[in-house]
Amino acid sequence: MGCNESKVLEDIEENHKFDIIPLSQKLNKNEKTDFSNNNNQFIMNCTNYLNNEKPIINKNSKFIDNSFPSQKFSSKFEKLLQIDNSNIVWRTAKEIFGENVKIFGETTSIKDIKLGPAENSYFLSGISSLSEFPNIVLQLFRTVSLPDDGSPIEVCMKIEGKWTIIFLDDRFMVNKENNIPIFSTSPTKNIWGMILEKAWAKSCGGYENIINGTSKEIFEAFTPFRVFEIDIKKDENESLWKYLYSAFEYNCMMTCLTKDNITDLESIGFINNHNFSILGYQENELDKNKNNIIKLLKMRNPLNIIDISKKDLISEFGIQNIKENGIFLMDYNKFIKIFSSITVCIPISTLKNYLIQIPKERSYDFGIIRILITTETLLSISIIPPSYRIHEDMPPIENISKNLILIQIYRNKKKANYISSSYNESLFTNVKPGEYICIYNFDYKTAEINKDEIQPFNISISSTESISYFLDESDNELKLLKYVMIPKIEGLAKYKERFKEDFVVFTGNRFELTSFGFCYIKNNQRKIKYIKPSIYLRNFKSIEGELPTSLKMKKNAVFFFLFNRIKPKSAYQTGANVAFFKDEVKEADEPKIYEQIPEIYCKEIQYKDIKCDYELSS
Repeated sequence: MGCNESKVLEDIEENHKFDIIPLSQKLNKNEKTDFSNNNNQFIMNCTNYLNNEKPIINKNSKFIDNSFPSQKFSSKFEKLLQIDNSNIVWRTAKEIFGENVKIFGETTSIKDIKLGPAENSYFLSGISSLSEFPNIVLQLFRTVSLPDDGSPIEVCMKIEGKWTIIFLDDRFMVNKENNIPIFSTSPTKNIWGMILEKAWAKSCGGYENIINGTSKEIFEAFTPFRVFEIDIKKDENESLWKYLYSAFEYNCMMTCLTKDNITDLESIGFINNHNFSILGYQENELDKNKNNIIKLLKMRNPLNIIDISKKDLISEFGIQNIKENGIFLMDYNKFIKIFSSITVCIPISTLKNYLIQIPKERSYDFGIIRILITTETLLSISIIPPSYRIHEDMPPIENISKNLILIQIYRNKKKANYISSSYNESLFTNVKPGEYICIYNFDYKTAEINKDEIQPFNISISSTESISYFLDESDNELKLLKYVMIPKIEGLAKYKERFKEDFVVFTGNRFELTSFGFCYIKNNQRKIKYIKPSIYLRNFKSIEGELPTSLKMKKNAVFFFLFNRIKPKSAYQTGANVAFFKDEVKEADEPKIYEQIPEIYCKEIQYKDIKCDYELSS
């Protein structure tokens, strides 16, 4: 049986549900913030500079960042901006905005940042959503006012999951003819957003490299929070609205991306593959007797353009209440026809971040992290692959499989239970005190890549309480994985009728929320059966080598074989059958029994206290 693989809302909700988050952990918007200093000691005490390069400071002259010099752009970029390199100059913030320019005003606001001639709406839409949390913005800045003593501006952001200091000067690219910044600008003269954009450009190797990207990248770089994406499907509009309603209740930051075929809407500021911020919602009752309710989304176009003269188009697509700064309301039923995906960032008021650097020799295939939880906590685990912006030889992200499976261990009982799993998204769940094992699988699939050139990757763990963990060096991942998968599959109602057969043979093309498929064969007869298994795989590959040529199946024996999806958004198909041998096969393999977890996980171990790498300051 085959089907097209894509994210469906049921899968998303399972790993991104909000009901596990206590309301006490909800982070409020627009809280009053003192911008005179940053009280986050983790950021202020950070020593990790980009490329291990510290600024050279001369107190007698204005700081110039020679590590991020002025640059000439390619002819392609000049054409995109419709400007010649000869018309681009670098000017200081005061030369652009005058003496009243500041990093921060009384608070942070979407009014502080506006898209310039360069189209990087993904950055602006993400930062616009972030502006509603001034305390989170402040904690990124080691420098909170423009220096006048030769010092640099310093901000912190995550690069491949690690908090990193970026030092900058206050010069920005402008068109010398009109003094307008080429990238973002600030109508309020509060330039915190422009500084974060410049830090992003420096971390990516230059402004030209930040034209394209995703809002997910921005949330992951500038917040400590969990981020994920949802594909919009027309037949799920009611369930998606309920999900968005929950996201609004938890003050989630959200952006959305237009489809690539909406050229008819360019005249009112809706461009192909353009990002918008989602700022809220509204439900208007049209007719109480008919229970007719119109659902509206409050949105912002970072272009700051909604052409009110195009009344027919505006009416056709349910756009109303157009305000300054590109803010408007839009009919939700029209929204799902124009937009293709939503990015969600979940802010939590109490959060500790831990970063585990996976060594190069364990940066391919499977590995295990053991975790000790002493107090009930929200737990988020994410695989952070090497950045394609830093490592040019990285294969496309769609060719990388990132599976996470969380298991609770009961050492005294020699048992383990499946808790949760995730594929290409971070795992998110609420866990009670106990010992846990996280099996991670990082697989380059079909990518042509030399294992000697593989880059190490990181795993990020976030929790609301302190935890202990260590990287396990044993090689029992597949045994443990099968131990928890088999009873989980046998307990699923959809397979109930199959298990009544005398000889059970079937494949599953997905285990829970992972990319793992499996072949399950069981002998329910009293007699020993000798078989030759055969499996058909389309867009899957074995993770256990070759199939055995023959199997000796005793009564109740189970043969369980694992494979992994290759192209997650391509059509896939699996199938299995067996051929029975009439006579005994002397050299036939016998399936292993998975009644107990591997002995190594039953031994008592000592966990060490570990300091977190970052903690959110309230």
